[in-house]
Amino acid sequence: MSICIAGLKISFLSNTEFYSIVKDTTRHYKTFRLRKRSGGYRCIQAPNIGLSILQKMILEHILYANYMPPKNCTGFIRNKNITDNVRPHLNNPYVFKTDIKDFFSSIKEHLVKQLFLDLGFDNQTSKVLSRICCLYGVLPQGAATSPMISNMIFLDLDKAIQHYCSGRNYIYTRYADDITISSNEMIDKSICDDIDNILKIHNLTINKKKTHLYGPGAKKIITGISIASGQMKIPRLYKRQLRYEINALKTKKYNFDEGMLLSLNGKLCYCRQIEPDSKFVNRALKLVKVELVRLKRQNKVEQDTLSKWRGSSPKIGGGWE
Repeated sequence: MSICIAGLKISFLSNTEFYSIVKDTTRHYKTFRLRKRSGGYRCIQAPNIGLSILQKMILEHILYANYMPPKNCTGFIRNKNITDNVRPHLNNPYVFKTDIKDFFSSIKEHLVKQLFLDLGFDNQTSKVLSRICCLYGVLPQGAATSPMISNMIFLDLDKAIQHYCSGRNYIYTRYADDITISSNEMIDKSICDDIDNILKIHNLTINKKKTHLYGPGAKKIITGISIASGQMKIPRLYKRQLRYEINALKTKKYNFDEGMLLSLNGKLCYCRQIEPDSKFVNRALKLVKVELVRLKRQNKVEQDTLSKWRGSSPKIGGGWE
């Protein structure tokens, strides 16, 4: 008999598998590190397939159905991408940017449970849903539900910062943990303390290492996109690194496996969002796709050859059949 919770029929998990997830989610995650564009590593907790499907059902049928994003929230929103976070600031010479320290891990399980309670679920259902969405008592970076839950919980934060900015003719956007505020007029230096105080009210902390206030003529990069020229551009250093990787692929300097090619393809797709008409980006994407097809064909030939070899391998003590 299928389990049903919050109106979701969970037929792909046995009762034992479902209650194992609810009892202890730690057994259903794999942790790995991803290199950041800015340097260092980001720790990702990836759920196993059963938990992942469960979280996607909650995302699709509960979270999306109950969230109307404000205009200033641009991250993890359908039909929006990173350029929507940058575009409102293009013509403003003064830019303040910062980010929220320990973004996902700042959101505790009791806040997630309260979110489901506010959506109208009973106490027991809210407890189970929050358990499915959390790991070690916080939102994990890797769960499909984490970005949307963070947006929903930070709705009051977005309203508070927007209220602060509206009274000063500032423009505000937030992409996940990245906060950007810009203006045609000089932004007062007190903005750092003001935003920090707003974050503290919501039990959050500003990341002072990533806090910057730029004026006219300064090199401005917002969520990885350069706007110094008044247009959205891929930062020079990032493009230079991409050219090096593409050249290495062309000249066969390294043996690119499927994972490396997919990673390079992801970087180029990200760049195409920023510069859709870039000849370099579009040519590089075609090259990577050709290499992916070639590699898959090569792997198939090798697998077929290996299968034939196994089928014709000699028995111990005997000759070839």
